[in-house]
Amino acid sequence: MINGSKYSEQEVDFLRKNYLHMEHKDIARKLGRPWRSIAFKCQQMGLIKHKKKEIGNIDYTPSLAYVLGCMCGDATFLRHSIRLGVKDKDFAEEFYKHIQLVLSHTDINIKSSCHRDIYFIQIYSLALKEYLIQNYGQFRTFDWKVPDWIFQSSNQKIIGYFLKGLFDSEGNFHQNQIRLQTVSKEMQSVSQLLFKLGIYNRLSIEKRLTTAGNKVYSISISSQRNIGIFRKKIGFSIKRKQAKLIDYMVRCERKRYKNKLLFNHRREMTQMYKQGYSLKAISNQIGLGNNSLNSISNHIKKVLKQDYNLYSQKHSLLKGRWIDA
Repeated sequence: MINGSKYSEQEVDFLRKNYLHMEHKDIARKLGRPWRSIAFKCQQMGLIKHKKKEIGNIDYTPSLAYVLGCMCGDATFLRHSIRLGVKDKDFAEEFYKHIQLVLSHTDINIKSSCHRDIYFIQIYSLALKEYLIQNYGQFRTFDWKVPDWIFQSSNQKIIGYFLKGLFDSEGNFHQNQIRLQTVSKEMQSVSQLLFKLGIYNRLSIEKRLTTAGNKVYSISISSQRNIGIFRKKIGFSIKRKQAKLIDYMVRCERKRYKNKLLFNHRREMTQMYKQGYSLKAISNQIGLGNNSLNSISNHIKKVLKQDYNLYSQKHSLLKGRWIDA
C-alpha cells in the first residue's frame, strides 16, 4: 500500500475492529501506513479511545491522608493531571511514595522530574482529579477543608500523616517554634486535630495582611513538651526542617541535664565558693564548661540567700524568746 492513498474498505473495517485493543503504531505497522495517518483517520471516523482510567475504590489509609494534606498545601490541579512542584527532593520523594501506595491497584501514570532545581511529581489521571474534586473539593488556597473522615477519626496515625503533609507544605521551624501560616479559615480544624494528638497550640490572626488584603491565620507550637510530641507523632519529611527540630530538642535536653546537675550540686558549689574556689574551678570540678559560669553564680547566690533568710528567721525567734524571758 502506498502512504497517503485513500483507505480501502478492508482497512477501514480493520480499524473499526482493532482500534480499541491495538495501539496506533501497531495498526500502522500492520497496514503499512504512518501512525499519524492512522490517528487522524481514527479521529475522522470517531474512533476515539476512552483514555480516562478508572481508579475504583480508594481506601482510607495514612498514605491517602498524607496526599490530602499535601493537596491542602503545595500540590495543585492542572487541566488533566495533579502536580506537586517543590524545591526539596526528600519532600517530592515522600509524596511520590505515598501517591504510589494510594494508586497501587491502578495503572495510572506517575512521573517525576526536575527542572531548575524544582522537583515535580505529576499524576496523569483525569479520573483521580475528578474523584478528589467530587469528594474533597477544589483545594483552593482560601477554601480547602479538612476531610470529614480525618477530622472525625480517632486514629492518631491517620491524623498525624494528614498534618505531616500539611506541615511539609506550609509549616516551618523558626525561633524555637513550629509555625503554620495560611489564608484559610480551616486552620481552626487543624488546631483541633493537633489538640487530639495532645499538642497544645495557639491559633491567631496575624496583624499583617497579604498583598491581596487577606487575613493570615497562624498556628504556633512551642515548649519542649509540645515540640517533642510533634516530633514523635507528626514530624517533617523535609530533612532541613526536621534537622532544626532535632537540634532544638538536643539543646533542650542538654539544658535540662545541666540544670539538674547544678541543682544536685548546689550545696557543694556553695561550700567550695566559701572556701575560696573560683567559679571556673567549681565548673571544672562538677564537669561543666566555662559557658556555665553565670548559671553556677546564680545557683550559689540562691543558696546563700536561702541560708541568710534561714539565719534571719532563727535570729528573730531567738531574740523573741529572750525578750519574753
